[in-house]
Amino acid sequence: MGEFVIDLLPEVAPNHVGYFMKLAAEGAYEGTTFHRVVRMGIVQGGDPVTRDSAKRALYGTGGLNRLRSEVNPERHTRGAVSAVLTDNPDSAGSQFFVCVTDQPALDGKYTVFGRVSEGILVVQKISEAA
Repeated sequence: MGEFVIDLLPEVAPNHVGYFMKLAAEGAYEGTTFHRVVRMGIVQGGDPVTRDSAKRALYGTGGLNRLRSEVNPERHTRGAVSAVLTDNPDSAGSQFFVCVTDQPALDGKYTVFGRVSEGILVVQKISEAA
């Protein structure tokens, strides 16, 4: 659907930014998909399991439990990029989500580690996909 650019925020989430950069440099995100979309809410990606369409039932389960929480004052406003968690606050990993619209209920619970600086309309289009 296009490209978007994320400006990373190492000053508020150095471990998340470092891990994201390491994975990106290794090609870990190549061939993965945005496996969860909430129309005009969020889009979620970064799960290595999504490379295998035969494992669709497991989408959303891969790449987690690698990082401790770095909750910070950044808000979940339109374009915020944040870590995906399980029910444990110290369960972040390769998965991330991008806020298409403001999500204030997520503030203080998830680690924001980046912001979309270009292409937010691409992210919005992804959120509107089936």
